[in-house]
Amino acid sequence: MIINTITIIGLGPRGMSVLERLIARLNSRQQAEQLNIIVVDDSCIGQGRIWNSSQSKSYIMNTLATEISAFSGHGPIEGATPGCGPSFAEWWKSEYSDFDEYQGFAPRKYYGEYLYFVYKTIRSHLPKHVQLIEYLDTIIDIEKQNDSYLVVSKQHGSWINKAVVITTGHSTNQYQGYFKKLEDFAKTNNKVTFYASDSANEMDLTSIHPQEKVGVIGIGLSFFDIIAELTEGRGGKYIESDDNQIIYSPSGQEPILYCGSRSGLPILARGRNQKPADYKYSGIIFTNAKIAGLRQQMADNLDFSYDVWPLLEAEVNLTYFRQLIFNQLDQIAANQFINIVQEKQIEDSISLASIASKILNKKIAPLDLKRLARPFDGQIFNSIEEWKKNLIDLLLSDLSEAIVGNVNSPLKSALDVLRFSRDSLREAIDFGGLTPDSHQSFLHDYAPIIALLSAGPPLFRIKQLLALINAGIVSIAPPKARFDIGEHGYILSSDVLEQYKQTVTTLIDARVPIANLQQDKNPLTIKLYERGIYTPFINRDKAGNAFETGGVNVTPSPFNPIGADGKIHNHLFVLGIPTEHVRWFMQSGSSRPSYWIDFMIDADSIAQAALSICMKNK
Repeated sequence: MIINTITIIGLGPRGMSVLERLIARLNSRQQAEQLNIIVVDDSCIGQGRIWNSSQSKSYIMNTLATEISAFSGHGPIEGATPGCGPSFAEWWKSEYSDFDEYQGFAPRKYYGEYLYFVYKTIRSHLPKHVQLIEYLDTIIDIEKQNDSYLVVSKQHGSWINKAVVITTGHSTNQYQGYFKKLEDFAKTNNKVTFYASDSANEMDLTSIHPQEKVGVIGIGLSFFDIIAELTEGRGGKYIESDDNQIIYSPSGQEPILYCGSRSGLPILARGRNQKPADYKYSGIIFTNAKIAGLRQQMADNLDFSYDVWPLLEAEVNLTYFRQLIFNQLDQIAANQFINIVQEKQIEDSISLASIASKILNKKIAPLDLKRLARPFDGQIFNSIEEWKKNLIDLLLSDLSEAIVGNVNSPLKSALDVLRFSRDSLREAIDFGGLTPDSHQSFLHDYAPIIALLSAGPPLFRIKQLLALINAGIVSIAPPKARFDIGEHGYILSSDVLEQYKQTVTTLIDARVPIANLQQDKNPLTIKLYERGIYTPFINRDKAGNAFETGGVNVTPSPFNPIGADGKIHNHLFVLGIPTEHVRWFMQSGSSRPSYWIDFMIDADSIAQAALSICMKNK
């Protein structure tokens, strides 16, 4: 008898979510047909590469544990089952006593342990007719055979499947152009070292010497991981001062870090959390319905800067003014502001500012998100000291807002709206919703602004950064920083401050790799691209203009790849980061405890489709 088989390739959060929904669905059915589910991961089954629990505690998540669950339904720790289990925060508090120490932002290794708890729960609640098979292995090929697919692995041979779910997660890419020159320099010069872009926990930083001058490309989330591992991870300590600041006490094992980016601004702190775990934001101006209506009305696709950005910025300002009015007057005045906006159907930031100014009886300007994200644009600095003072003043100001909280601070509550508006942004962007030129502009200009303002680390990371700057361990280059090849190493300089020049012997690329089908090093991705099963999504307009992205071209849910011949591989499913650019913000690694977001909705749609395929063959 031929046993139907479903294989899940990659068992990090995305693969786990599909597995959890498969077993939850199977447990609710009355059937006896034998089914094999094979799970394959080349790093750690039940955790994946990024969340492997063997990593250092220095690496911290930027999402609150209270907002995370890998179960598709909420339930207690004791008696957890697929479809019903505890949130990450509940599990964490039951296992460790340091929840408050980390202010609810967990070490990534803890999330790996939680994921493995979910995996063990799934494994212990399998239906009698289901066999779960684990392969710690690398998949190197998938070949279509009639209405089935042959999966080929390095260590465990090959096997036939009725359905294959590909959740391979973060990629590592081949460099091209400027960055390839930087990488190649280290290959031909044994006095310098180059760390290619990757997850920080995958970088072996132990070869970096104490007091060595080290350059860091990018000052986003991975930057904070790297500096944490090279400072506190090497025995340094943070000491609370009398004025509620912290001072860094070096261990002597730290390198000296010189870090740069095009903006010169580290990713900003998340506001101190004041929102319940089940908080759900409801937009008034920037909504799914509004964007869906625009897409239907437009003869051509949307222009992000003209059609979308003003609405998003207005939604942010709506929250900003509402909280400002509440803080300075009361709830009645804040409600009055919202009522006027809704009655007059206001949709622009200038009009919102005018209404708020009248209520407050003083002129109030709207937030300019571009300016907030690029505060140093156009500024000229006459010395390194002047630049450093400007940077520290800005970080201190941002930190003070973060301490006030993500409700009480008008600024931080407003910037949180950028996170809560991701669904509406996807409505505008996904599956070619923007014109080709606008799609490129969004990825290059607007997505970094949204990330910098809303996806930052917990506020204690900014406190730590300030302490490291004051201790002389970390130096942030002025805007428009660049690394070049010099006689004795890499040279960090800035286009806006001629005096800023620093030679480093090690260079770390701290930018997270983006999905790029043509440059991905994954052997399976390479093979599927060669076979024409994977093709890049190309955003085309009616005039023939095109933008070829690096994301795998897939159908809408349940996300089947569309081959080079235009045929849909409806027994294959591709979910998460490989499909970035077809859809936006696939980096999310969890659902919510109290309701499903797209993360779990996507996983369930694939589980349903895969089971339907298997049941048709009985």
